[in-house]
Amino acid sequence: MGIPFISQIEDEHKLNKQQAKALEADALYNAAQRRKQGDRLVGEQIASFGASGVELDGTPLDMIKEDRKNAEIEAMNIVFSGKMQSAMMKRRASLQKQNAYLGLATTALTLGMSSGAFKGGGGGVDAAGGTTKASKGYLAGDTGGY
Repeated sequence: MGIPFISQIEDEHKLNKQQAKALEADALYNAAQRRKQGDRLVGEQIASFGASGVELDGTPLDMIKEDRKNAEIEAMNIVFSGKMQSAMMKRRASLQKQNAYLGLATTALTLGMSSGAFKGGGGGVDAAGGTTKASKGYLAGDTGGY
């Protein structure tokens, strides 16, 4: 493991953050498209009402206002959904990075323990001034007659 693994962790984190930004950008684009679609619908309604001689007050005007409001609400929902997906992607990226580093640290500690780094070469001293069991290899399974 080591440095190449750390580089891979950082690269994956960066990629996930880029994907999160792309989700937000897609949501903004889709919201703009929905607004344009709503504008086209309203334009078609106005043209249809005008061609049939209907005045744009009362019920026809209420219909147009309602359709415009619905298009805007849908656009806002699209943006909100995109931002939520982006936030979840960013959170997932952070958790993956954190878990990868924790896994790397755990592996390093495990390898260190099995290689003899903790086999009692430290010469520990207890409160009474004598050597501790750990300093005599107790952690390595050598109880030294204790």
